[in-house]
Amino acid sequence: PVWGLVSGLWYGTWLQYLSAKALPAGIKKGIEVGITEIIKIFETTRTSKVPEITLEQILSSGKFTKSVSLFDMAKHISTMYEELQAQGFGQFWSQIDGMVNDEGIVIFNTRNSASIAAVANAVEEGKAAAIAVEHAKYTHLYNAIGYSFLAILIIVLVMIIIYLVLRYRRKKKMKKKAEYTKLLNQ
Repeated sequence: PVWGLVSGLWYGTWLQYLSAKALPAGIKKGIEVGITEIIKIFETTRTSKVPEITLEQILSSGKFTKSVSLFDMAKHISTMYEELQAQGFGQFWSQIDGMVNDEGIVIFNTRNSASIAAVANAVEEGKAAAIAVEHAKYTHLYNAIGYSFLAILIIVLVMIIIYLVLRYRRKKKMKKKAEYTKLLNQ
């Protein structure tokens, strides 16, 4: 029972470690998809130039460490006024800023539900891919542990069988000895 408890605690801790390690990968994947979705949203209404917003620009803000949402990304882009204006993307900034500040989160989410779902799916896919990569690193340990456990189980079963056979033989021998002494006593 104690080993089962220890193993359960180890497994739970390991899953927390994997989830924590997979979250940044999921966030990066979500931000990549989010940037393309924001550009798609902009291009449906306007035809002007679109800036190249990189993953590093979004991640450098430090806002996206626990989760990522399309509205938060648009909100972060609207704070990049000076940078976008200096590069000549004022129309892009004004469109994004209008969506964030004038429309608000409820209208933004209603209008862009498909894009929001795409970002959420990308985050989950990124996390799942990172977990799969980490899990693949430790699969050989599971096999080794499983094989070791099976070998120990087989050894224990063989020992039990040997014990039962020897016990039966001893019992038979003692019974024979008892009969012999009974015969001698008569």
